[in-house]
Amino acid sequence: MMLDFDRVTLGNVIEIAVIGGGWIVTIVKIDGRLKGVERDLKDVISLIKWRERMEERIITLRRDLDELRRGRGFIRSDVNGEYDSVGKVDR
Repeated sequence: MMLDFDRVTLGNVIEIAVIGGGWIVTIVKIDGRLKGVERDLKDVISLIKWRERMEERIITLRRDLDELRRGRGFIRSDVNGEYDSVGKVDR
């Protein structure tokens, strides 16, 4: 198939240029939006990681609090006997 340059008009060239330019502009805009989405995803991922660390800390604090309620944890060296809620128990 041969291209007949006698039938190609200035209008055809302009039409092809406008369509091609439109596609280029569209691709550039899509690329910019994808980069924005990529930045947003990185922010969301960092927030998710921060939330996971905070949840681990909360779980640890709850575990420590439960142990304290049961009388375990934070034992000091000056404890020298048995104690109850009132104080030292004499035996």
